[in-house]
Amino acid sequence: MRSAFLAIAGGLIILSPGCGSSPIAGENRAAQPQDISGAIAPLPRGTHRLEGRIVTVRLPYRAADNLLWASATGVMEAAPFMFQDLDIQPRAGPQGTDLAVFTYKADKPGTATLEFGLVPVGKTLLGNGTTRFRDEPARRYSATVTAQ
Repeated sequence: MRSAFLAIAGGLIILSPGCGSSPIAGENRAAQPQDISGAIAPLPRGTHRLEGRIVTVRLPYRAADNLLWASATGVMEAAPFMFQDLDIQPRAGPQGTDLAVFTYKADKPGTATLEFGLVPVGKTLLGNGTTRFRDEPARRYSATVTAQ
């Protein structure tokens, strides 16, 4: 009979081969891609609305999933639109979901595609720091808008 044991090596907990039900037991789990795309129940579709030079993007999510919407559009790519506000509204979305409401304002006429991804809490889709989520977001939303 195999005996299972835990060994602490370099600050990581490693399971001996043959124990546990995970297909990656015995490996460094932190090095594995974090597949969150199928980890949540379906969500209602996001929406966006352009009024004059202000665009409002409303994206439903569930706080219980430990995922939040993050912008995937850099400042230069969003021009002429500039981020103005993010409002989190618990249970204000369709079917009782939570709602992330992003507001952008254009300072001149032009077209931009604003992209968003649903990522783990504390992660971003922009920049090169340790908070950057480098795997595929659970959901994506894109809005191409034109300010006159």
